[in-house]
Amino acid sequence: MNQPNYMIRVEKGPDAGFETAVPPGGASLGRSSQNDVVFHDETLSRHHCRIWFDGGIPVVSDLATVNGTFVNGSPIADDTRLSPGDRISIGGTVLVLSGPDGRFDEPVSGAAAPAAAAAPAAAGPVDLGFGRGASGSAAGDPDGRRSRLVADLLVAGLAIALVAIAAALFLGRPPAPPPVSSAPVAETPALQFDYLKLAGDAQNVFRYEMSLEADGRLAVAIDDLAQGRRERKVSPAPIPAERREDLAAAFRRAGFLSMEPLRDEPARAGSWNTARISALVDGRAATVEVRNAPQPDAFAELRETLETFGRNELGLWAFAFSREELESRAEEAVELARRLWDERDVRRSNLAEAAGRYRAAMDYLESLSPKPALYDDAARGLADAEGELSGILERLNWDADHAVQTKDWTRAAAALREILDYVPDRADPRRTAAERRLFDVEKRIPR
Repeated sequence: MNQPNYMIRVEKGPDAGFETAVPPGGASLGRSSQNDVVFHDETLSRHHCRIWFDGGIPVVSDLATVNGTFVNGSPIADDTRLSPGDRISIGGTVLVLSGPDGRFDEPVSGAAAPAAAAAPAAAGPVDLGFGRGASGSAAGDPDGRRSRLVADLLVAGLAIALVAIAAALFLGRPPAPPPVSSAPVAETPALQFDYLKLAGDAQNVFRYEMSLEADGRLAVAIDDLAQGRRERKVSPAPIPAERREDLAAAFRRAGFLSMEPLRDEPARAGSWNTARISALVDGRAATVEVRNAPQPDAFAELRETLETFGRNELGLWAFAFSREELESRAEEAVELARRLWDERDVRRSNLAEAAGRYRAAMDYLESLSPKPALYDDAARGLADAEGELSGILERLNWDADHAVQTKDWTRAAAALREILDYVPDRADPRRTAAERRLFDVEKRIPR
């Protein structure tokens, strides 16, 4: 009997168009590079789900994630068998499963076409350097009330001048072009890049820079002047070649080499924002920069992919954001936590997941000083959720203990299974202890 050759293809998400085979031993999917299949979707868990085979039939299992795994739009709680054409939704990514012959019965709508993006036309040599004239005069036109507006304009002009000076200091060092070795090399790396984003106003300048060198090492430098944050980190080992190739594919899908090199508008309202990517992709170099202007969608998505890659590989996720971004993400986490708390009677796992969202909000805000009031709100929410969960688990463990003492193995198993429902995280020691006890109890139930 021939071995089935199932494939999965990304129908929607940052990796749209990507295809890969599901090996006979199955594959784990998630953000971490330790997975068999790695995605650049920040809404995924580090280890999100697993696709495996039961007697040759593909099965998907959720790995106790907060956002869950869905098959054809329905959330799964247990191992779920798959059929050709089924769609698996994880975070913002939608996957479609092929038939056992590796063929997809229908075209994927909206999927990117990597082949078309892989060979953008380029006329003439591309200059990796670019000008640093970061002067930002943002004077508005006075409307009549001159005596008052002149003073306002002077203050605004001074604020922009300060921002422009800070921007010039940070941007004054041109990105080092990808190193070129005079010695012959066997193979040119598919990707090298330097990515910089800078946001500033009269109160703060935030700078984030990430680079992937020819030797495969990833380096990140972060400065947040108002918070006094300064982080430098380099990957201890080269990023695996397959991960670098995944990232190179993102550049190709985005059509990076054919993007408009510069979008530049005057700074507004005393603020300065710039994002710049200089990269060598498949031996061709380009620089794309956007200053104080709306970003093209493809450029914004590529930036998000790069930042997600840096956070996953180096773990500096909180420091990759300005204070405003961290507060915004914390607000979203608290809003989700409150919704899960309100619906804790609908699904047992909602209570633990609410605690996890409150904990995530606190993690976002941990590095800020002073901390916003939202931090205390999240701490109180976490205490309430964990307190209620602990009380429920204490009661269920007591029920299980009493049932074991009376040799009522069926009732003991029911209490332990309920604990598993309340604690979906397989890494939680409370779940691990309940699983261990349940295994022993189930062996004693008469068949």
